[in-house]
Amino acid sequence: MRIYSEVTNSSWPDLIRIDTPGTNDKDSFIVTKNIVAQSTMPAWFNLSIPASVSVESLEWHIHINDGLTNVSKLDLGKPIVQYIDVQPSYSGFIDLEYNPSGGDPHLQMFPGDSGAVPLTFSNTGNQIGSWNLGGVYLDEPTWDPSQLIRWTDENGDDVETIFTSIGQEVDLIAHVTVPGDAIPGVYDLRIDVNGKAPNNFPADRLLKIQVLNKLELEIIPEFSDATIPADNVSRIVEIVLINHGNSEEAFDLFVTADLSLKAQLSTPSTLGIDPFGGDTAALLLLPMPYGVQNESYLVRITARSQSDPSYETQASMLVTVPSTQLVEVADLDMSEEVYRGGDEPRTLRWEVWNRGNQVDRYQLSFEHLDDVNVDSGEDGDLTPWIQPGASYNVTASYSFDSGTFGERVVSMHASSDVAAQRNVVVTDSGSAVFDVGSVGWLQIFPEQSRVTISDEGSYELSFSIRNLHPSYEQLVRVDIDRQSDLFFNVFDARVETGDRDFVLDTDELRVVTVTVVINEQNLRNLEENNVDFELTLLVDTDIDKTSSSTPLTMVKSNPIEVGPDVEEIGLTLGNYIFIAAGIAGAIAILLAAFRIFRGASGPMEEYTNFDDQQYGNYLPADDQVANSALGGAQSIFHQPPSPPPLPPDTDD
Repeated sequence: MRIYSEVTNSSWPDLIRIDTPGTNDKDSFIVTKNIVAQSTMPAWFNLSIPASVSVESLEWHIHINDGLTNVSKLDLGKPIVQYIDVQPSYSGFIDLEYNPSGGDPHLQMFPGDSGAVPLTFSNTGNQIGSWNLGGVYLDEPTWDPSQLIRWTDENGDDVETIFTSIGQEVDLIAHVTVPGDAIPGVYDLRIDVNGKAPNNFPADRLLKIQVLNKLELEIIPEFSDATIPADNVSRIVEIVLINHGNSEEAFDLFVTADLSLKAQLSTPSTLGIDPFGGDTAALLLLPMPYGVQNESYLVRITARSQSDPSYETQASMLVTVPSTQLVEVADLDMSEEVYRGGDEPRTLRWEVWNRGNQVDRYQLSFEHLDDVNVDSGEDGDLTPWIQPGASYNVTASYSFDSGTFGERVVSMHASSDVAAQRNVVVTDSGSAVFDVGSVGWLQIFPEQSRVTISDEGSYELSFSIRNLHPSYEQLVRVDIDRQSDLFFNVFDARVETGDRDFVLDTDELRVVTVTVVINEQNLRNLEENNVDFELTLLVDTDIDKTSSSTPLTMVKSNPIEVGPDVEEIGLTLGNYIFIAAGIAGAIAILLAAFRIFRGASGPMEEYTNFDDQQYGNYLPADDQVANSALGGAQSIFHQPPSPPPLPPDTDD
């Protein structure tokens, strides 16, 4: 079947719509599906009054024809609708150029942005009308409606009111501005065009506005440029992050810097930061390790959005490491051994580190009590040049004076020579603590109070040694102090072989024996009749050192007599007589010289007078005085003659 309609006596377009089951054809001329004989099929006839039609009367007729032959089957003689009376009215319609499907928004904007929506306003009434633009409605109390929309014509001029004739279309542009504090989401914005009296018809249209997620993070480091020495002192730099976006956002954080700086962040990411100026802080750790080179380093902080990894922002800092002189002197643990005053010097290795970033050498000095002796062994107490990050072992010798007892602290100071050339003091010191003498884990005492030695022979001295440690056995080593004056006066002294090394359990006591051998020469060579000595026993363990002495008195075998010294007196008297004789001889010589001087009245000549008046017949044979001027040979002349020699024996 074919069904069609017509409206007579009207200038309207043919806007009758016919609906029948089983077909999608819905206009004023349709073909129905087959209708079985003796059956019925419903049909619906709709009449739409066109926009902007004038007042008039009309008739509406329905025709039904055969669907195959197009032969008329039915013509309703009378119109279904007769004399439709169209009244004067005002109406308008807003048509958008862009009508998205599927709920897509008309505009997508960030907070504070503006977007334009082109549209056409049609006067669909049958009266001339004027209209006010600018009405807007939004179910969002934080948005100011008066700031949301602005109208312009197609030339860009602002428009607030339009005048339209019947059926006129006006092209307009609605400019929508999103508030700066708009959070992300899709908003339904209704725009209104309201008629001016007597026109009271409102036209409206719903716009979908999507406010996008605005990612805007500002990174503010504590400084942008700084000079920091490489002194192994960590610096904590505060990094402020301000979220200027329109939604709460969390960010992953990264630091990029030269590996030698060892820079790191206190956290790998932030928690959610409130929008519109919310802030949080992260900490950048700069360890500034020893030896970082004298350069400028760029440190970059990067923040990446967790909701949109394509967004990231950065901030940079410039860290300048100056020329740095630093030194480190190690502390020494000397507690594993106990030392004794008077022992031979020992050596230790004391490590000095160049912690700066330039090659350097160091002046050494030591601080200690007067009974401690330390020598660095370095030429002028100055180390060799040491590379940055390297160390040098100072071999120092040390010893303690005899009688030193208790804890002794030796400090070695090392001062940068390079820094000293700039009149800057860069120094460090390390300490070594020594336990000198007994620390109380051994008890030793002699078994005898005093020994008197007057005869040559062997003498045995006994000492008791006890381990006082409550929980450890001790390996004991025993010897004699051979620096004592005793060893300049005795032949031999020794600890018995079995008593030189042994183990003492906790609270165990052992008696050791020392043998002293004295010979006659030792006793004869004593400077005095009785000489006192001390024999000192030295006892060493791994955790203690101690000593004990016993007094010895040695008696001289050839004692010195006590009283006046006759020989000394004789020598003294002889000296006095000799001096007196010398004085007398000197006086006689002076007197003889004086007499000769006075008697010298003639010329000097050789004179010999042997007359009888002076000498008579006085010859050497008569002179009895030996060695006189005349010879003194009387004894020679008066000797009897020697007997003749005996004849030799003959054997016939």
